[in-house]
Amino acid sequence: MVRARRRGGGTRRSGRLALQGTSTLEAPFLQGHPERLLSTNESSQGRPLMSEEMAVRRVRPAERTHGQVTSGMHREQALATDRLWAGYVTTDAGSVSGWHHHGEYETSIYVVAGTLRMESGPGGAQVLDAVAGDFVYVPSRAIHREGNPSEETSALVVVRSGEGEPVINVEGPAPG
Repeated sequence: MVRARRRGGGTRRSGRLALQGTSTLEAPFLQGHPERLLSTNESSQGRPLMSEEMAVRRVRPAERTHGQVTSGMHREQALATDRLWAGYVTTDAGSVSGWHHHGEYETSIYVVAGTLRMESGPGGAQVLDAVAGDFVYVPSRAIHREGNPSEETSALVVVRSGEGEPVINVEGPAPG
């Protein structure tokens, strides 16, 4: 939450506010509502500027598209922008994906159902298992593969932030 304070004892009537010691804004629409701040997404009349890039969107399961292909995984893309990728991934029971990394993207994974086994590091020697309710962080360029050692399909919500190609399939990690 951004807090606003009046600079130099200004009055509500003037709507003159300073944001955390930064520049002062003239905002007549704040009269009687000092908690409301003018953002870069609002006009000078305090109305939101609407464009497709700034619109809040919902993506239903039927609207997801096929994501990048890595053997052993089923990726569905929900959102993709210049700096963000979000999707839903399933891995069949007993399956293991191919080795890959996500370039300049950092990745956060939330395990919805089943078990996620993540192999990484030299020779793939670092192994961790995550279950429903766990989060997993994958740094950019970390070569890894995902598996599902359980008897049920695993389901994951994956969010990546970065730039460039979001999935790069490789032969495997450096030898250990």
